[in-house]
Amino acid sequence: MKTLSQYFLRGLLTVLPIGITLYVLYALAVWSERVTLTLLRPLIGEFYVPGLGLLLTAALVLLAGFLVSTQATARLLQWVELPFTNLPVVKSIYNSLKSFADYFAPHAKGAPPSRWWCCVRPAASGRRWGW
Repeated sequence: MKTLSQYFLRGLLTVLPIGITLYVLYALAVWSERVTLTLLRPLIGEFYVPGLGLLLTAALVLLAGFLVSTQATARLLQWVELPFTNLPVVKSIYNSLKSFADYFAPHAKGAPPSRWWCCVRPAASGRRWGW
């Protein structure tokens, strides 16, 4: 019985992230299609191309990425981030998501890493060095 519960837990830990990811992508697609349809219906009437919501969402994400890449908008984003980094529960959630997103952020080639670490072993003389 113990191995059966272990197999179930392992299977759940394998299937759950995949299922949640697919559900979030589906929900994003449905939401973006609805919002686009609601916003564009007065402008284009009954004409609508399926997938236009996804295309518009991708364009908005690209625009946001471009704007955040500029110096002035990056400073503005720091002011917008301020409440998220100061509220106790929100801070832990926001910082976790931000560090996860920063992991996938492109970095310039040849740029030094943002964090340095060194494992320091005590020498026979008792002195240590590191950076």
